[in-house]
Amino acid sequence: MRFFLPLVASKDFLELEPEEILTFLKSNYICVTSEVEVLMAGVRWLCADWSNRRQLAVDVMRCVRFGLISPWQLVDIKRNPDNGEILEIVNEPEVQQMVDDGLAYVIIKYWYGNNSKNYYHWIEVLGLTEPAERNWIGEEKNHVTYKDFLKYLEQFMVPKEQIYHQMSMMQPPRRNDDIPGSIRGIDNDKLDMRRPKMDFPLPLALKGMTGDKDKFPNFSDFFDNRKKNTSSDQYCMIKTNDKRHSVAASYLAAATAVLSSTKKYSENGLTVPRKNFGLVVHRMALYAIGGQDKKGRVLRSVERFDPKTGSWNEVRPMSVGRMAVATVKYRDYIWVAGGMTGEKKRPVCKIVECYNSKTNEWTEIHSLRFPRCFATLFAMNDRLYIVGGAGKMSDKDKTASSVGAIDIWDWKGREWKLETEMSIPRHGHALAYLGTQLIIIG
Repeated sequence: MRFFLPLVASKDFLELEPEEILTFLKSNYICVTSEVEVLMAGVRWLCADWSNRRQLAVDVMRCVRFGLISPWQLVDIKRNPDNGEILEIVNEPEVQQMVDDGLAYVIIKYWYGNNSKNYYHWIEVLGLTEPAERNWIGEEKNHVTYKDFLKYLEQFMVPKEQIYHQMSMMQPPRRNDDIPGSIRGIDNDKLDMRRPKMDFPLPLALKGMTGDKDKFPNFSDFFDNRKKNTSSDQYCMIKTNDKRHSVAASYLAAATAVLSSTKKYSENGLTVPRKNFGLVVHRMALYAIGGQDKKGRVLRSVERFDPKTGSWNEVRPMSVGRMAVATVKYRDYIWVAGGMTGEKKRPVCKIVECYNSKTNEWTEIHSLRFPRCFATLFAMNDRLYIVGGAGKMSDKDKTASSVGAIDIWDWKGREWKLETEMSIPRHGHALAYLGTQLIIIG
């Protein structure tokens, strides 16, 4: 039931019959990020007609699995003065008991785990019930107040077509919009005092950005000419015993290997062999974006792999051919930023485009602060970051080099802002996150 939160945001949800609302809130299959969202959904329905629905408050709250809510939030539910709507419901003695039982269960599970004798002993003694898990999706969002939850629902109230229209109507950035934001704890006027620029040795492919070569280089130069034993490489890379193959550096055309627990088989190949392309999973489909073909030409074509038919088909191409792009799925769109164009005048670009899979259309939005390639787009906690890369941060830079800037997309200002910097500039790296920590490797 991925439509649950959009339903909660709609007016139709407020008009559901009591039997219907109870069926929804009891379901194991509704998609939510946390049990707090189920609680807030029940509060939203009750508050829509409190005078007539007050008598149903206990029945609705029985659908909430308080044992799946964190202890601090359970305490907050009973005491936070900013949650007036919730406090009025929790004032019912039966609902108070539900919250207390949930708190007792969470504490028991924390101390004993769910596999020990003590765990089941205390659950039985206190007459508690082990709650079943919901159909969790995405990052957990623990809304502190009911007002926060209502604000969160606003994103579901705006149709996707309207969001796309708003993005297409964005104005191009002014020159003074390119002023970088402040690093945490550092004022803008002190930015020049940050660590000195580090010029990392670059492959010939990137040296082509200086205009020294007449012909746009082939990316095999990157692997043939890179230095293998620099101190920076040893610091940034994690060594493994297994041999690895770089998909981004090889042509993918003949087949795509798909692995299961017991079998290995091949799917149909791409319609156009390509390398150094972006690869994104979106709506149960794979998208191969841009890249470079066997003749060294930079591509703007995009191919979509449908697992149902097992075939690749071209969709609408980007406005500009690019390789070594940064790609990610964010807010139901495919975002593509930066990359190498193959043009002498503009070898590296700062263009950002978004793809709407529903309308098969690309929309160009605000550009990056400066051109970069081999960067990484990363979405975490509903925030979009572009990390590192290679390029020239200003016209004063004579040559391209690895950059350490981590920029964040500002929805309100419709611009990219400097969030912080890595201790070591880098490009072609890998990203992951653990909890709230962003891990950058290579």
